[in-house]
Amino acid sequence: MNQRRVFIAISLPEKERKKLINYQDTRLLTDCFRHTRNEDLHLTLVFIGDVFDEQLALICDVLKEISKDFKSIPIKLKHISYGPNPKSPRLVWIEGLNNDQLTKLRDSIEEALIDKKINYQKENRQFKPHITLARLNRQFDDPLPEAKDIETDLEINFEAQDIKFMESELTRLGAQYTVLGQYP
Repeated sequence: MNQRRVFIAISLPEKERKKLINYQDTRLLTDCFRHTRNEDLHLTLVFIGDVFDEQLALICDVLKEISKDFKSIPIKLKHISYGPNPKSPRLVWIEGLNNDQLTKLRDSIEEALIDKKINYQKENRQFKPHITLARLNRQFDDPLPEAKDIETDLEINFEAQDIKFMESELTRLGAQYTVLGQYP
């Protein structure tokens, strides 16, 4: 039986994506950063993990059904920093503000996945909307820039118009993403 590594995400409008790309290109210049590719910038709503192929259609059905209950959702991202633990960082991300609609959407998806007996473990930590801008590349000896040199406030505001069902294939060059479904 074949398994796939999957997640549910919200994509960004081109205007907001360009702001993040500009930040990457001007502030994350050393080899210790492996940029998230421009087309791969996204906000992960629910990371499901490995599922068998026969569960993919069930997940698509869940997303199709849940998306009918939601209108566009305002997303506000504002602070770029090392994360998720600044004392032992693994990435550079832009963090956002939680909002009730986004949390309700995420909770609805999680509950439906569990109800449908999808191979999914609900996360115990609080949901923190964010977009990963770069991962730390431990293969290089360059010293990591100080936090003050990468931290900044950057206004990223948009209306989430859809959710995407994504596959993540891990390769030597990083994760490669494929859209399996898109739901308005």
